[in-house]
This record gives sequence, structure tokens and C-alpha cells, in this order.
Amino acid sequence: MPPASATGVYLEWRIEAWDLARSLKHAARTGAYRKSILAGLRALRQLWFRHPSDMFHVSKRLRVLVALRTATNDTTVRIDNLQHGLMAIHRILDLWPGAEFRA
Repeated sequence: MPPASATGVYLEWRIEAWDLARSLKHAARTGAYRKSILAGLRALRQLWFRHPSDMFHVSKRLRVLVALRTATNDTTVRIDNLQHGLMAIHRILDLWPGAEFRA
């Protein structure tokens, strides 16, 4: 799995590619980008410190609550991990109708 910041950056361009494919009425590409975006969102969710069980090894838990670790095997917290992911999520929420989130 790529680092969280890379996943966020990939999501940022994938949502733009999805929007372009949709505007060109290219159903196959729109569907492929949609699946890729959902996989990227899932990857970010797996890196998210959201529950005490995610932070069993962290002594100062409030400092990392809702942050994104860099990778599954690297619990370093970096601001760009969260920033790129949030920018992508905001753009997804701007562009996607609710139906796109259904599997």
C-alpha cells in the first residue's frame, strides 16, 4: 500500500479523471475510476486513527486521534497525509451524487 499522502494525491487526480470521463460520457472509464476511488477511500480509512484499538501502542492518544498514519507498518503522522486525503474527499463530495457511494 502506498503512503497515505500518495493515496490522497492519487485520489485527487482520479476524481478529476472521473469527472472528465463522465462529461465525455465514457461509461467504462467512469466505472473504472469510480472503483479506483472507492478503493482509495478504503485504503485511507484503514490508515485512520479513529478508535482506541488503533492506538494501543500510542502513549499520547489525543495527539493522533483522527490522524492518518503514513502506512500500515509506519505509524508516523504527517500533515500531508491528512491534507491530501481531505482535499480529495472534499472534491469527491462536491462532484459525486449520493448514488456513487453505493457498492
